[in-house]
Amino acid sequence: MRILCVAEKHAIAKSVAQILSDNHFQSRETGDQFTRNLEFTYRFPNNSMAQIVMTSVRGHLCTTDFPEQYRKWSSCAPVQLFELNIEKKPSADLAALEQNLAHEARNANQVMIWTDCDREGENIGAEVAQVCRRSNQRIVVTRARFSSVTPAEIHRAMQNPVQLDQRQVDAVDARMELDLRVGASFTRFQTLSFQDWFPDLKDGVVSYGPCQFPTLGFVVDQYRRVENFIPESFWKLEVKHNKDGVDANFVWQRGHLFDQLACLVIYEACMETPGPTFRISRVKSKPTSKYKPLPLTTVELQKSGSRLLSMSSDRIMTVAEGLYTQGWISYPRTETDQFDQNYDLMGLVQKQTHNGQWGRFAQRLVEGGFRNPRKGKENDQAHPPIHPVMHTENLAGDEKKVYEYITRRFLACCSEDAKGDQTDIDAVIHTETFKATGLIIKERNYLDVYPYDKWSGTVLPNFEEGEEFIPTEFMMKHGATLSPTTITESQLIALMHKNGIGTDATIADHIKTIINREYVVRHKQGNEFQFTPSTLGIALVEGYDNIGLDMSLSKPFLRSQASLFYLERNLALICLGTKTKQQVVEDGIEMYRNVFEIALTRYLRDAQRPPPGPGQEPRNHGARNAGGGGGGGSGFGGGGGGGGGGGAGGGGGSNGFQSFAPKPTAPIVNQQQQGFPSRQGGAVMNAFRENLGSGNSTDSKPRCACGLVAKEVASSKNNGRLFFTCSKHQSIACKFFAWADEVNPAANSGPWTAGGGQPQAPQQYSAAFMSDKQCFKCQQMGHFSSSCTSTVTSYGNNSYSKSSTNRSGSSSKGSSSKSTTKRASKSGITAVRISKKSRPT
Repeated sequence: MRILCVAEKHAIAKSVAQILSDNHFQSRETGDQFTRNLEFTYRFPNNSMAQIVMTSVRGHLCTTDFPEQYRKWSSCAPVQLFELNIEKKPSADLAALEQNLAHEARNANQVMIWTDCDREGENIGAEVAQVCRRSNQRIVVTRARFSSVTPAEIHRAMQNPVQLDQRQVDAVDARMELDLRVGASFTRFQTLSFQDWFPDLKDGVVSYGPCQFPTLGFVVDQYRRVENFIPESFWKLEVKHNKDGVDANFVWQRGHLFDQLACLVIYEACMETPGPTFRISRVKSKPTSKYKPLPLTTVELQKSGSRLLSMSSDRIMTVAEGLYTQGWISYPRTETDQFDQNYDLMGLVQKQTHNGQWGRFAQRLVEGGFRNPRKGKENDQAHPPIHPVMHTENLAGDEKKVYEYITRRFLACCSEDAKGDQTDIDAVIHTETFKATGLIIKERNYLDVYPYDKWSGTVLPNFEEGEEFIPTEFMMKHGATLSPTTITESQLIALMHKNGIGTDATIADHIKTIINREYVVRHKQGNEFQFTPSTLGIALVEGYDNIGLDMSLSKPFLRSQASLFYLERNLALICLGTKTKQQVVEDGIEMYRNVFEIALTRYLRDAQRPPPGPGQEPRNHGARNAGGGGGGGSGFGGGGGGGGGGGAGGGGGSNGFQSFAPKPTAPIVNQQQQGFPSRQGGAVMNAFRENLGSGNSTDSKPRCACGLVAKEVASSKNNGRLFFTCSKHQSIACKFFAWADEVNPAANSGPWTAGGGQPQAPQQYSAAFMSDKQCFKCQQMGHFSSSCTSTVTSYGNNSYSKSSTNRSGSSSKGSSSKSTTKRASKSGITAVRISKKSRPT
């Protein structure tokens, strides 16, 4: 028998081959410089022999994308990307790997998948199987399941293969499709929205991702709290008493008061008590414990590692994967925080008894100190918690720090809780109660091996109930609330995990993405990393917020409504067989398309508002988010990317993306996005802008009252007669209706533009519908601006000629260029406001 074994990485392939062949294998080239074919003979327990070829890939073999004719940004409107067919085909740069698999599969009886045992690995395995089956239709596909690269685990997986889990494959395909559709549509939309405001982005991409954007939202939300923080004074009472040379600090049970007079009245009432004498009202002692940690999950490794080891989450995962590949630890991507009751934990503890740092503690566990680990609430049924599988003392740098943390955590899990005695003492005076707490640690237990937890004792004097004393100090003190800090990496990971943003395996990748896209800046404060949003990051979040979506794209709501839609929890339902791939994809597309159409409609609606006339003051002069009135431009709304005026405050009427808060200085030179070809010159951009709001540049479909291309539907009651209706979800759709055979194609033949180019023929609406509609150009009722024939545009109490503004892309006389102003934020960080000097309204 000849078996082709395929791992996800060459390092894993080599480690597995070394174990199965007892380090006796032959290596040959594959055509790919990073991959080798390793050949050896393997003997099964029944003494049957098999010729093994162990090779590997480099992650996914295939890419998911739109058909070639729709990859150019000018080829279609972004909203169409929710409906177009998608293709999954082999990556051109991995052709050598595909050829190697096809060649080896021709002579193989069986292909055994050795990719990582998670959803992504299952999907990669399915891609490998597809390539092998094209080359050899009779080949048998099996799957090796393993959680660590140890001899026992690898031999067990080799001798007990299983089948690929198609439901996990479908879950990843669903995620890829939704990420592509949502990411591409919003990326194209917001890139062009910002290019007129950030010159550095003229040749760059402002990308959107369904996970990375809520991640950015968390960073911006915390930054807003820092910026908006106002210190508030408070007053409190403090009591200190020294007895027998031992100090006791009593804490006021009210905590503190924000009213100085109220605190002073209480303080004076206490001082009027003779002495003033305090009386001990309660002395209570009780045993207490500090619980040992739970078994280690991927999320906890990233959180604790970033806080305790001063390493970024992506660096921690890179190091952990390297330790796993070398066979030192178990698989580092797991949600499980409980060990199976049959797991050989004692055997793992024994391997650590020879270590120079924690070997004695491990020996104490072997000699009777071992206790079963606590059981958490999570079990992914795939991998055990992260733990050491082999002992080593030959590591250095980050590898040593991560391995030591994992090992000490494992030994702490197998130890006993720390134990102590806690004493609570209450002292009263007048109507006020003060409390002192003491702690005596009796047994440190797991704390002896786990220095990352702190538990210190506090000794109190001996007090008896009813005892009275005059304190050494009794004071009224003034304090102030402290400003919050920008979000730390451990806090960000915790929020993402709580709100279902990404998975344990992808959280670090999403954080790395928003850093690489320069939406946030990561900086070190003390021993921990913190994040501050860039100007672009704040502009993105506030742009969507100001558009006024009920479900802001920067908030986690879209990613955590498990009862209605979508993603991580619904992907888990696919794996359980509760939902199908098609159901999850359709739900996700419906939800995000509705949000996209609302955002686009509101953006284009606001972008069509005219800029203020020359020589006029802005209506919302001095507003915090006041925009500027730029000159003409080829942006969505003309006038330098959409006109000017106040932002969120109304006023001059900029769209949501043109009004954003000031932000700390950070470079904005993000400049490449895979999957989208570079766009050269202005022709492509202008063509795209002309096509942005339409369903198709050559489409003759009518538009509904929302301004969107209507969808075509076959009537079930009229023998399949076609009609047009609003393309939004029925819960938010307008009441537009038109029979397809009665629509005048000539009325809809030209491309619809939002601020430049030739306008299309006006859409035909009924007189009743148009009766209460007002044209924003001439301020007259009964028609929209698209069909307005007036040569003078009214704006407030003023009017100006259409010739006063060149909407084709150049600035008219009297307009001003962009300016950048700086100010010091409340946190002391320099912030930048990008604005335009307004032409007065």
